[in-house]
Amino acid sequence: MRPANTIIVIRSVIGALIAALAVANFVTGRIVFGVLFAALAAMNVVMTAYIARRRGRIARRFRGFADPADR
Repeated sequence: MRPANTIIVIRSVIGALIAALAVANFVTGRIVFGVLFAALAAMNVVMTAYIARRRGRIARRFRGFADPADR
């Protein structure tokens, strides 16, 4: 697995764990912490999508570096 793919996978796992924390806080009645974790999870998803898009642009610009076939 290439390093750029590893970063995307790790960020996705972290986002899923933060989302699970948000749900757990909502269920236990800690609404404020649930909202904070939900916002953090949403920000992580947006940043992960941005990194994946940016990696795709770099792959199109520089052949051989981060080729789409490597994803």
